[in-house]
Amino acid sequence: MELVGPMTDGIAHNFNNLLAKESSAGPPKIETILKATASGAELTQRLLAFSRKQPLQPRPVDLNSLVSGMSEILARILGEIVEIELMTTPKLWPVIADPGPLENAVLNLVLKARDAMQSGGVLTIECANRRIEEASEPRPRYRC
Repeated sequence: MELVGPMTDGIAHNFNNLLAKESSAGPPKIETILKATASGAELTQRLLAFSRKQPLQPRPVDLNSLVSGMSEILARILGEIVEIELMTTPKLWPVIADPGPLENAVLNLVLKARDAMQSGGVLTIECANRRIEEASEPRPRYRC
């Protein structure tokens, strides 16, 4: 439940920004309306995924974009005493995941980091390519 407050605050703020978005060149153009609609639908999908009322939909995800897109919400969760540093990698390999639960995992990690840094500090989130080497011993195999 600790995650719900800051997360809903951030999502509500983003949704409000979508609804209040105005074009400085007069009435909103169809492209602006379509982008705002798509963003609103994405926020709704995140909420459904968070409540686990939607099946997982794994697809290629750019972690650089995902984490950068969350920076405003993450900064709100951390407050003013913990600074956030995002380190992205050019040509980052995509991961196959459902973006909603992946974002929830990042939010949970950020909450744990905030709780561990009550005196303040810098939280660094780095997206980088890494290969996990096979274990030197073979894994046991089980048959049914």
